[in-house]
Amino acid sequence: MVNDLEDGMLDKFLIAPIRRSSILLGKVLADSSRMAIQALIIIGIAYVMGARIKTGLLGVVGIVAMAVLFGVAWSGISNMVALRTRNAEATTILGILLTFPLMFLSTGFMPDMLLPDWLDTVAKFNPITYLIEALRAVVNNGWEWGTIGKFLAVTAGLSVVTLTAATRAFRKVIG
Repeated sequence: MVNDLEDGMLDKFLIAPIRRSSILLGKVLADSSRMAIQALIIIGIAYVMGARIKTGLLGVVGIVAMAVLFGVAWSGISNMVALRTRNAEATTILGILLTFPLMFLSTGFMPDMLLPDWLDTVAKFNPITYLIEALRAVVNNGWEWGTIGKFLAVTAGLSVVTLTAATRAFRKVIG
């Protein structure tokens, strides 16, 4: 997004006979397609290393769908930061400063029953925890609809917040 702002590509998009909302939507869809490809690569490597998905091929589709949905929610954050700062370095740094602590403060490395009380409390408010729990369920246990439902609810809420913020930032940029 920052590169498009700096090299004038956004200006070219704005004079094209397209809906302005399709510009931001295109960025989000590009992010989601990258997430799908990354998820498939990780699943492929895991399969080669001996991992098996209890829910089978349909589970693979579910895992990729969950990665894409969460990726869409998360891309709202980076697009909003990019549009507000107009600085690629700041966007990257904020992404790293947000993603890594949230990953370590989730159930990504240890199940919630083994976490200290304070970390378990933090993990309950962490959207990454819900993604990880849903993915674990699909891979290890089968279709745990309660866990998947929580993931979908949290991700939908996160999407509303992040994509609304990105849309508002986009509207300010295009005036």
